Amino acid sequence: MNIEIPCPTCREHGRTSMIMIEPELLLHGAHFSCPLCHSSVALAVKSYPLYQQSLEKYTHYQMLTQGLKTEGEHPKLNRR
Repeated sequence: MNIEIPCPTCREHGRTSMIMIEPELLLHGAHFSCPLCHSSVALAVKSYPLYQQSLEKYTHYQMLTQGLKTEGEHPKLNRR
């Protein structure tokens, strides 16, 4: 799952550029760069636990949402 964020450095200088990020790779120390100005985005080591927990919750949310879409008009209630 790739996401795009606006490059904050380019924005400060009146330019428009997007940085592509792969959320799972952030947990493995990856950094992602702006193709225009080469500014880099990475996750601080102290943020790993909170980020991992949030990513797991988001993944769980995606699974629940997909399940509801699959079940259509008769979804099962009381999911956890």
